[in-house]
Amino acid sequence: MGDNEHDKRAWAVYCACRISDTLYAMNPFLTQQNFYAQQLRALALVSVIARKRLLPGRRNICIVGAGVAGRMLAAGFASVGASVRLIEARTTPFERYRDATHRELHPNIIFWPKQQPTPATALPFLNWAQSQADMVIEDILDEWQRGFGPKVDLVHDQVVRLQHDASGVLLELQSGASIEADIVVLATGFKPERGLGALISPSYWSPNAIADEAQAVLVSGTGDGGLIDVLSPILGAKVTRAAHMLAVALTDSEVKHDILEVEAERALHRIPGTGDSTDPCDFYRKVVFSQETQGKLSSFAGADDRLSNRKITLLHRSTSPYSFTAAPINKLLLAFFSNGTRRYVTAVKGVLEVEEDQHRMIPDNDDGAPLDPPSGFDRVIIRHGAEPAAADLLSATELAGLREKAVEHSAAADVSDYDREVFRWTNDGMGKSGVSLETLPRTVRKTLLHIGRAYGLDFQTTIIVDDCFTNGRPIKVVLDAEDRRKAEQLRLFPLRVGPASVQVASVNIHRNRPPNDEA
Repeated sequence: MGDNEHDKRAWAVYCACRISDTLYAMNPFLTQQNFYAQQLRALALVSVIARKRLLPGRRNICIVGAGVAGRMLAAGFASVGASVRLIEARTTPFERYRDATHRELHPNIIFWPKQQPTPATALPFLNWAQSQADMVIEDILDEWQRGFGPKVDLVHDQVVRLQHDASGVLLELQSGASIEADIVVLATGFKPERGLGALISPSYWSPNAIADEAQAVLVSGTGDGGLIDVLSPILGAKVTRAAHMLAVALTDSEVKHDILEVEAERALHRIPGTGDSTDPCDFYRKVVFSQETQGKLSSFAGADDRLSNRKITLLHRSTSPYSFTAAPINKLLLAFFSNGTRRYVTAVKGVLEVEEDQHRMIPDNDDGAPLDPPSGFDRVIIRHGAEPAAADLLSATELAGLREKAVEHSAAADVSDYDREVFRWTNDGMGKSGVSLETLPRTVRKTLLHIGRAYGLDFQTTIIVDDCFTNGRPIKVVLDAEDRRKAEQLRLFPLRVGPASVQVASVNIHRNRPPNDEA
């Protein structure tokens, strides 16, 4: 993406997040709110504010929320020399994700086919690689503590009220204290997921969220969370790996081009105020994969006798089970396991209702008695989304404005790079933050370790020098012949890891030979 295109998308992020010249919120209504997208949007917002609003004497910034986006914002503002205060109610960092060993995260697979899949983030700092959620947050927190943590004032308290005008923002805290800031950014994420009466459904990040042992499973909801949960009984924790493989297999196919056209057409029929489209999109029902691709997907699912007797039902209120807002790659996986040679998922259009503590699944085309999910299924998983936590601090008008801006400035959802002039490493470190280059090699090595784990690669030697981060010299890795073939099939290299590129060395290097940059 060229600089001009990046600037346009960064400006779209700014417009989508701006409430006033002094108050901003990471827009919770933008599509596909994964970790990497939030980090890139945070950097885009910082870069525009830094150029437009950080005037002399008005560089006191307050970030509310110390999650992935909040820490990225704080690190970004520290990099441009602002005074940063980070407010977080929880005392345990990333508490929600610490036990989520069942969720493997991928940086950008949900943005395929607009972006090619990459197992590593390409950020100036706070990078991570495809891995289990608990490992991802461990890596982000490790780099934060070694680099930006000492530069940012972290306050453990809860914001209960805010007032903003042209001169700044006043934050009132639960403790009774108050904080004044020139600019405030809300990065508060989402409240707990919506439930349905007394029907117990585990959180997406809860360790018992995957219904991998239950014989009869009902998943209600067709966002990405719902689709991943209906695929999890089939693929287990390998949903992201199967998705990456499928995206690579379709890179040069007509299917990739067809999806871009299909999704663009569906956007023209979007239902105002919803995440749905009137277009039922029969494309996904009819899509056919090559025999080789079908074989690879089947291998991820394992033996048919393990799944053939299972009852997996996807309940959708949207026009189609292939909902407009879900990622195309997840809809393709659903299509294969609903309509392909191994049909394990049945999609039902209808609703879940509760009346006097009785829960009923009411299919649209069912003339008989409604079904009672708790008695008809071993597990019921509800994925109806969650309310933005910013609703507790913003007026109804301000929140509605963010929703409208998410549609008006939809290009903000597709940021895929950052401003390399604003966030540039030199031999003196990152910008004006005081964070040194020493934090980077450790991060890169951990990133490569996770990629090796995910795809069965052994990086025998890794050559990293400071010029890799400051002058564009590539990091070199050595793979044996078999692993090199694996990497080529997955199109993993050349790979961007943080601010550097990684290439496979053209010759082998003896393990006992000192590394040099001729490899």
